[in-house]
Amino acid sequence: NDTPHHKPLSFFGTATIGWDDLVYLDGSLRYDIDSRLPADKNGYLYGGGSLSFMASKLINAPWLNFWKIRGSLAQVGSTIGAYSVKPTYTVSTKLHGQTGLYEPTTQVNEHILPTISTSYEVGTEFKLFNNRLYGDVNFYLKNTKNSIINATVLPQSGFNSRTINAGLVQNKGVEILLGGTPVRTKDFEWNLSANISKNVNTLVELAPGQPSTRLYGNSFYFFWNLMSIEKQPIGVIQTNARWLRNDDGQLILRAGTANTGDVRPSWETDVPKNVGNIQPDFTGGFNTSFRYKDFTLSAAFDYVIGGQMVSWTNMWGKGSGLLAETAVLNDRGKSIREPVQTGGGVHLTGVDKDGNAMDGYIDAFYYFYYQYVYDQDSTIFNRTYLKMRELALRYNMPKNIVNKIKGISSASIAFVATNPWLIYSAVPHIDPSELGGAEYNFLEGGQAVSTRSFGVTLNVTF
Repeated sequence: NDTPHHKPLSFFGTATIGWDDLVYLDGSLRYDIDSRLPADKNGYLYGGGSLSFMASKLINAPWLNFWKIRGSLAQVGSTIGAYSVKPTYTVSTKLHGQTGLYEPTTQVNEHILPTISTSYEVGTEFKLFNNRLYGDVNFYLKNTKNSIINATVLPQSGFNSRTINAGLVQNKGVEILLGGTPVRTKDFEWNLSANISKNVNTLVELAPGQPSTRLYGNSFYFFWNLMSIEKQPIGVIQTNARWLRNDDGQLILRAGTANTGDVRPSWETDVPKNVGNIQPDFTGGFNTSFRYKDFTLSAAFDYVIGGQMVSWTNMWGKGSGLLAETAVLNDRGKSIREPVQTGGGVHLTGVDKDGNAMDGYIDAFYYFYYQYVYDQDSTIFNRTYLKMRELALRYNMPKNIVNKIKGISSASIAFVATNPWLIYSAVPHIDPSELGGAEYNFLEGGQAVSTRSFGVTLNVTF
C-alpha cells in the first residue's frame, strides 16, 4: 500500500458590493502554493469578478416579473498529481520472493506549470407573465492555458510518453434554458422546461514543434487512435485500415475466389485517416409534468446530437455472427449465410480498380471477416441518442388527511422508474448514453447490458 502526501497552502479573499438592489459587483483573488509543483515555481495567482444588473427594477411592466443581466470573468487554477515532477520508482510485484522497482513509462517534466483556465461569460435571466414563462441564456468563452497532458514520444527515448503543458485549449458556446407553465387551472397544471447547449472545442496550440499527440490507442489488428491535433477539436478519431472506395463512395472491388464468391473488397492498411471526433454538436434535455388534483405524472429526458465513437460490440458481434444482421435475407430471397452457389451470400456493388461497374456476391463469413479485420471505418458510429431518464407518478396526500397525524405537515408517495426507455440510438445494439466504462468516451469495448430500475418512494415532512 502507498499513500501520497502533498501540502497546499492558499491565501484568498472575496468582496461584494451592492447598490440600491440594482447593481451587484463580486470579486475574488487567490494565491496557491502547492508542493506538487517544482519548488522554484510552486505558486500561482488567479481570481475573478462578476457584475449583475437587475433590469426589472427599472421597468414597470405587469408582464415582467424578473430580469437580470450578468457578466463575469473568472480564473481557476489546477496542478499535477503528487510525485510527478521528479523521477520516482514504482514497486513491482514480488518475483521469487524479491521485491523489484521499475521506472515509469511516462517521462516527468521538472518544469511543469500549473493549468490556468480563464472564463468569460455574458448572460441573462428572466421571468414573464406572472412567472408562467422563464428562461436563462448564457454565452461563454473559456481559454485553458498550460493543460497538463501526457504526449507520445519516440520509443528510443525509453519512454512511451512525456508530461507536457499543452499551449492553449479553447471552449466557446451557448447554453439556453426555457421553461414555463402552458396550462394552469385549479385542478390541472402542465409544466415544461428544456435546455440545449452548443460547445465548440478547439486545440489552439499544443507545444512548439509538436502539432499533434495521441491521447489513447488500442488495437486488435490495427490501431484506433484518439488524437489531439492543433486547430481541431480535441478527440479526433483516427483509423489505420479500411475498405477502399472511390471519390463517389463506391467500393473498389476485385475478383473473388472459389471460397469467397464472385467478388471481394479491396483494402488499405497502416494508412492513418481522421474519420470523426468525440465532441458532440449539441447536448441537452427536457422535463415535463402534468398535475391533476393530487396526482402528478412527470418525465425527464436527455439527448446528445452528433459526435462519434468506436463500438467493439458491433464489430465482434458481426464478426462472430451473433448479431441479427448476419442472418438476414439477401436480394435473392436467400439467407446470406447460405453458399453463394445456392443463392446465398452478401450482394456487393461497386467498381473495379479502373472505375468499371462491378458487382457480385461474397460469402457471408468472408464478408464479415474482412470487415472486422480490414474495415475499421465500419466500427465508427454517431453518438446521437434520446433517452427517458426518469418517469414518476406521485400522489400528494390531501391536507385534511395529513393534518390528522400529529407532527406531519405533508406526505407523498411516488412510483419511480429510472432509465425506463432508450427512445432512439444511432448506435445499434448498445446504449450510447452509458459510456462510463468506455475509454475517453470514445472506444466502447463490450458494454454491459444497461439496466432500468423501479421503486416506490415515500416522502414525509415533519
